[in-house]
Amino acid sequence: MVLTKEGEQLFHSYAELFAQIERKQEEVEQAKRDYRGEIAISAPVLPLRHQLTPLALEFAELHPNVTLRMQVGSGLDYFSQRDLDIALRFGPQPESDWVARKLARNPSVLCASAELAAKLSTVAPALTHPEQLKEHPLLSLNHKLPWIFHHHNVAQKVQFIPTARLCSDELDTIVQATLQGMGIARLPRGLMEPLLRSGQLIELLPEWEIEGADVYLLHPQRRFLPERTQALIDYIMTHWSRVAFSYWHQP
Repeated sequence: MVLTKEGEQLFHSYAELFAQIERKQEEVEQAKRDYRGEIAISAPVLPLRHQLTPLALEFAELHPNVTLRMQVGSGLDYFSQRDLDIALRFGPQPESDWVARKLARNPSVLCASAELAAKLSTVAPALTHPEQLKEHPLLSLNHKLPWIFHHHNVAQKVQFIPTARLCSDELDTIVQATLQGMGIARLPRGLMEPLLRSGQLIELLPEWEIEGADVYLLHPQRRFLPERTQALIDYIMTHWSRVAFSYWHQP
């Protein structure tokens, strides 16, 4: 059986309606539970502001006896914060006693300003391989994570550890430095798309795909995870698609 265009629209309308009903039922069930105590959350500035804060506040409204401690954090600092309950981080995380759940795929692009890209095009030998990046100024969002490249046409994988001229946890800082021609950076492709289309940024090594800094929700692997923490984790996982940036992809 093939649905007509009107039938497809009606199907999607009802699917969304049923999804809304399920969310409301879940909220009612969650609200019946009397969770108490503090939940400590850490994330970089942007996802803390745009994703975790809205969801955590909704959860707190359902559970007035839960208190929240939200802080800016990035990199691997969550390992040393033993009182932390939930962390959101970008990129692959090392083996640890923390559980890492992928929330979204976040494709990356290797790029430079138009001015720097023009200069690179005049330098011999031409930039055709990731290992050549060590000869050029680099900008990095996290100096501890390698850049991993896969060739589009041959089965070749290269892991490159950047020695950055500038390293910052702030995405805006790296973007501005890239636009000013300070170096080559790995940046979120979706977020940079307007700058790539306008020609302000130029993609480098287009024959290579650089692995993205995917989005992970992390929490300690405890045998008895507090119910309040597990409930918030479940709430975030359930409602994530509602607050995720449009340039993030489903995992």
